[in-house]
Amino acid sequence: MKRSMKNLPIIIVLGVATLGAISCRKQDGKGKASALLSLRTDQKGSVPGGSDPQALCSFLKDKGYFPKNSYPTNTKVLFSTSYEVVEDSAGQGYGVVGADGFFEQQGNTTTQLLVCPGASSISGGKCNWKINGDDGYAQLAFDVVCNKRSRQGTKIHPGYSQQSASLVSYQASTAGQSTSGQDAVEVVLQGRESKARIVFAKGVGLVATVFQESLTPAGTAEVFIGGTSSGSMFGD
Repeated sequence: MKRSMKNLPIIIVLGVATLGAISCRKQDGKGKASALLSLRTDQKGSVPGGSDPQALCSFLKDKGYFPKNSYPTNTKVLFSTSYEVVEDSAGQGYGVVGADGFFEQQGNTTTQLLVCPGASSISGGKCNWKINGDDGYAQLAFDVVCNKRSRQGTKIHPGYSQQSASLVSYQASTAGQSTSGQDAVEVVLQGRESKARIVFAKGVGLVATVFQESLTPAGTAEVFIGGTSSGSMFGD
């Protein structure tokens, strides 16, 4: 229980339970849009001081990997959740950043219905999930990597025991769409029951998060920002 509570801050705001405020309801049939469901990175080098949150925080800011905590209106946002592991039955949804900085869901691509918190309809619409700003998702991901919100005196964010960072190229895909870049930093946080992968692209900021938790609620949550259409996943 203590271990689970230590993980609670990051899980609530970034991981499975963040999107756990999202309802996920299984429908009849098997999803056809699960072919694209991944975060692939190719390492290009190490990041100096990548295991130290303060040093990493300075590197990300100074080198332009976190220039801002907001995105232009209509920037694509792709997300998925699944129980236990990423699999064909994962719910996958997509939408855009609205003019007010909140997520606006536009649809799902699988028969596993995934709806954002506060959605205005069963298919999505206006949500209560803020992406932009000092109290938004992008800033929170940066603060977790820098361990800025810890009040427990731990060097690395509570719930994790190891942190590393690498220079990478990346391709992130889900919900029938993808986003990619050649110059990014991937931060990996590893704990006994938890793992996080957080990617920041140069000149853009946060572009990908993958959170996995083996305790209850066990599962995987992915959020990818900046997607472009890769065509229909239903073979239309």
